[in-house]
Amino acid sequence: MISASPLHMSGSQIFRKIKAPTGKSPILFVRSIYLAEARRLLESTELSVSEIACDTGFSSPQFFSDAFRRSSECGLQSYVADFGAGNRQGQMGA
Repeated sequence: MISASPLHMSGSQIFRKIKAPTGKSPILFVRSIYLAEARRLLESTELSVSEIACDTGFSSPQFFSDAFRRSSECGLQSYVADFGAGNRQGQMGA
């Protein structure tokens, strides 16, 4: 969580300064960064979903899966099947 005191701003000032350019609350903005890193790891490594969830700051694989589903057009398992690192042979001819 971002603390307002080291930034010498109130919580509402931080909220406005993040919301204006991104259109997202600070929590959703940070979560979108975590999810972008998770997508990169899913596509480029052989790590398990649980390992990626832990590495990217999610408290549990279930919460990670739910957050991923809310932010994507597809669920986590279909994303891994289509774009995961273990599916390289299917992407070569495309």
